[in-house]
Amino acid sequence: MSEGDTKVDENAAIPGYNHNILDPRINNDVHIARAAEHSMLPHELSNTPVSSEKQSLSMVREIAPRVKPWTPIPLRRWYAISLIIFMVLVAAGLQIALHFSIVQNGWKVPSEFAATTGIMHYVYTLPPVAVAMIIVALWAWTDVDIKRMQPYIDLAYGNAPASRTILLDYSNQHAALASVSAYRHSHYLVALSSFMVLAGLAIQPLAASLFTLKQIWWTSPSLNVTGSQSLGLDPNFGNLTAFSAAAGFVQASILYNATVPNFVHDIWAIADVQVPRNQVANGTMFANTTGVRSNSNCKAGESGSIVPFTNETGFTMSGTSNGCSVTIPTPSNSSLQYGVEVVTCPNSPPPDPFKPVVFWTLAQSSQSATPAFSLVYCTPTIELFNAAVSVALQSGNLLNATIASNFTQSSNLTDPNGLIQGRAMNGVAFDLSNADPFVQQRAQAARVGLTEALIQRALKAPGGVLNQIQSFGMIGLTEHTYHLYLSLVAKENYFVANTAPLVVGIKTVQPRLFMVGVTTHILTGALFAYAILGTAIHVMHYRTRELIVLPRNPGTLASAAAFTARSNVADVLDGHLNEVELSRVLRDKRFKIDKTTGRIVMEGEKGYGTDTPLLSPRAQNLNN
Repeated sequence: MSEGDTKVDENAAIPGYNHNILDPRINNDVHIARAAEHSMLPHELSNTPVSSEKQSLSMVREIAPRVKPWTPIPLRRWYAISLIIFMVLVAAGLQIALHFSIVQNGWKVPSEFAATTGIMHYVYTLPPVAVAMIIVALWAWTDVDIKRMQPYIDLAYGNAPASRTILLDYSNQHAALASVSAYRHSHYLVALSSFMVLAGLAIQPLAASLFTLKQIWWTSPSLNVTGSQSLGLDPNFGNLTAFSAAAGFVQASILYNATVPNFVHDIWAIADVQVPRNQVANGTMFANTTGVRSNSNCKAGESGSIVPFTNETGFTMSGTSNGCSVTIPTPSNSSLQYGVEVVTCPNSPPPDPFKPVVFWTLAQSSQSATPAFSLVYCTPTIELFNAAVSVALQSGNLLNATIASNFTQSSNLTDPNGLIQGRAMNGVAFDLSNADPFVQQRAQAARVGLTEALIQRALKAPGGVLNQIQSFGMIGLTEHTYHLYLSLVAKENYFVANTAPLVVGIKTVQPRLFMVGVTTHILTGALFAYAILGTAIHVMHYRTRELIVLPRNPGTLASAAAFTARSNVADVLDGHLNEVELSRVLRDKRFKIDKTTGRIVMEGEKGYGTDTPLLSPRAQNLNN
């Protein structure tokens, strides 16, 4: 050493960095142990018996009691425990939520969120993705520090080549490449951690399919409403307004496809019920109320004939059905004739308004001198029931009606001494003995309107009227037309005003949010696997890095310079060396961290073999 050189004390403390092993606050026994250790030659140190790795760790803690090891946040105990508990809670929460999704038949969602496309679709698809992103991101942070710590772990065990220490960089590799590379270097914790990051990429799109929106038939709680009618004969039925209006509506339904009035469907007419449209915008109401079923009972007669008039042009149609007979003369001045007549029946026949009727049709064919004719006999009846009905909330239309039970209450419709006596008015013949001209005109309008409706239906049928007569299609056309007329008549004439409370049920097509069972089970399994593997990685990594005493964050340039300060490592490197040249220069050299100074030292350098020996089976495996 020249005269101008200054002697450097290698054990002197670096400002801001506690490296001085001869600290006055350390007891003399530790000083003596350190001095004895530093006085050993390398070959003597290597022959020093080490009972176990636990003793080596104990010596490290005693030698540097004032150096608080630096640990990355993701590898700290509180962080690891919190993340693992969060995973387990989310996994358990998924299964609990799935249970309630099944039990409660999903969850109701506002109508504005019921779209399967658009911005509102993401209201229920993004939250699961966000939770998955948080879990994967938190583990990715852990994975980064596991990779960053690996070179220092090898340095702590010592006798490590450059390829496993100062040249090793997993952080800048893709997770797939890092996993393969770590496996080849026997860094199994790094490989497993990188694989978990890759697996986490599949969790996020899977989380997007956790929820699904379904339109289901939903039953709402029962409601109390008011029924406004009960069974009974309308006292104003004699003005025949309901009959003429019903015939006109039947015509409108055929010609203009008019919608059937509320509370009438097919052969049913039911009492008016308050429809709670303010409760549900669209759905179906179910109620038990009273109803009338009108049957037209139309069929062809047992016999029928048509003969021409004897002395004038025209024909006479005649036929019988169930002992009842009819004779209808028709002139020949029209190619299409039609009408409706009451049938004469023996054995105490009922009054004309309750008699069977016959709808007759005659159509002249150009291919025959004798016209084709049809006689359809109808015997209308009514039945009173307690009915179970379904009504559309939006329109009020009667959708369906079924028999709940027989109607057994007293009513003037079934009174044996009353006018109706349980019989159906045929709507064709009326008692006009005391009728004024307006009532007589309504009677004529009802009769003509009903037959006009039937002929309009036949004209619209395939082949027209003549084909329907020849193919016996007039029976079905008459049945359909007449029972609609009878149902409309029943709705207006067989109910009277009477309020009574009713309990109704509401069902509606409701958008509800469901959890997808398969997706939930897969995510739950993935989270539990993440938690188990994460726990194993943290426990094993903690045991592995126990040998490291890093006083600072090694991620900064200043920290990197401090690790190689006053070390021969800096002497063999040059700032102009590329990666290939760096590998060539450091290829045959081995490195470790000097526990007493915190420096990275090369084999042969002072301090390489003078600190606490760390010769354990795990260290041997890592160094091989």
